[in-house]
Amino acid sequence: MKARMLYVPLFIGAESDRFASVVSDWAEVASFDVPAERAAQAACARLDELGWDDCTLVVDGYAQALGVEIALQDPARIRAVAVGHAAPRFNIQPPRPALHPDVVAVASRLLESDYMAFWRAVTQLTQGGMPDAWVERWAASVPEERARAVFFGIAETEPPACELLADFDGQLVLAQHVDCVLWTAEGFEDAVATLPHARVVRCKEIPVFDAAFGEALRELTAE
Repeated sequence: MKARMLYVPLFIGAESDRFASVVSDWAEVASFDVPAERAAQAACARLDELGWDDCTLVVDGYAQALGVEIALQDPARIRAVAVGHAAPRFNIQPPRPALHPDVVAVASRLLESDYMAFWRAVTQLTQGGMPDAWVERWAASVPEERARAVFFGIAETEPPACELLADFDGQLVLAQHVDCVLWTAEGFEDAVATLPHARVVRCKEIPVFDAAFGEALRELTAE
């Protein structure tokens, strides 16, 4: 039987498509559209729909806070959590920000002034990892008000992320996107220090698109 993986998107289940292509030979990947409210409950409902009694949770970037919430809400069914661009919390302030403050500031100004320009900047920020056609589909599916609420809310509150997994009993994989334009090396180092029992993988591409991340997951699920 193939390994089961629930991909936790930031907004829409279609975000899982490229990750699914990385692991399709040996894993079954499911996802879901994230509602504006009660998002963790939507993930649990998706697991009920699938009839999955266990799975690995896969999450990347800004979506990791939701992934952590799901893992803590339904730990009996989450055997492992794999996090790309792992950070202990979404802090932007020095001395050890998890996200580059200057990049966040530029993206915030674009989001305030030109919605499509903001999404096109995503292509640049990901160094081509997310092509224009992909982000245009994302922009068409996500209301402007909701995108602003998510990104500005994170910048203003700097909520916790991976640090909440300190008491999680399952296995953990933390992945770094080396030389990432948005996420800092210091933030990843702090995530590893917070969760010293986690497996660590460093990726040249966006982790959920990177073969090294996929291989780390394959090894984990084979145990």
